[in-house]
Amino acid sequence: MTRAGALGVALLAWGCGSKGAVTIVGDLVQPSAAVGISLIQRTLSGGAKLHVELGQYAPSGTDVTIQGALSLVKPSDQSTLVVLKMSATPMPPYHLDPGGKSDAMLTIGEGSPPVQNITQAESDAICAAKTLEITGTLTDTASGNPTPVTSPMFDVTGCP
Repeated sequence: MTRAGALGVALLAWGCGSKGAVTIVGDLVQPSAAVGISLIQRTLSGGAKLHVELGQYAPSGTDVTIQGALSLVKPSDQSTLVVLKMSATPMPPYHLDPGGKSDAMLTIGEGSPPVQNITQAESDAICAAKTLEITGTLTDTASGNPTPVTSPMFDVTGCP
């Protein structure tokens, strides 16, 4: 076998066995956060879209859930600024068959309109950072392994 042929076979084997082909993959997309400041309270609103997929070569289906809570973090050092209280539509768990996908809208806070009360220190830290990420961990029933999810960086709105 030629050297080029051996390299081609090696690349083909590596691609077929890629981890994403048999495990869950998660993304947090379209993230947003807004700080609200009044004389009596400080609030946080916003959310993200959770997109999860199960590789087409997975041996069985699985149910995916968010493990613990999602957090608002500073991208520079991944320090947590606020642990988020979020609601999801639809509610987890998200059942995925091999090759399946699911999307859920995650909303920060409770009530109508949905908001999360935050302290002045949290508000100040969020506004000082300005650019944020939402991070968390997914788990699935088939593997039981944690899968980290992180949103793209985005700018918070509503800061003075």
